[in-house]
Amino acid sequence: SELQKSFSIFLPMETIRANHKHNDISKQLLQPCVDLLLAKETQEDFNKTSLRSLVAKARRGCFLLFGDDEVKSSSLWYEAVGVAASSLAMKGGQFACYDLLEASGLLDVRSGEAPFRSIMSVAVSLCIRASKDSRSFGSTMLHDSSYENGQ
Repeated sequence: SELQKSFSIFLPMETIRANHKHNDISKQLLQPCVDLLLAKETQEDFNKTSLRSLVAKARRGCFLLFGDDEVKSSSLWYEAVGVAASSLAMKGGQFACYDLLEASGLLDVRSGEAPFRSIMSVAVSLCIRASKDSRSFGSTMLHDSSYENGQ
């Protein structure tokens, strides 16, 4: 099958259709995209064409995995992208999660529960990160002797 040839996914068909491995496999398929985005802070040669190519390959693998139902496959794809983008929001560079959302096409979707939940998940992750960053910054300011002395 194409999942085996193109993506090195070797699972029995009953396991694939049972859905209990979809999250793990979709995460594995999106991992090259995440890795590229995590590394982009140190790479001057990052380009969105490479990311789009990796996302297209991951999407193809996910749609093969999820089956023939286009609506269900799209919904599961958006959920998988949301999980990956939320992870990037917590540990990636400033715009890593946005780059993934844009390259995946999720930002172009006008309606639907799965895209909405995915974008909300990323927004919550960004808020959590901002809260942690602000606490860390506040703690640093409190322990800075020049700040304490009013200088």
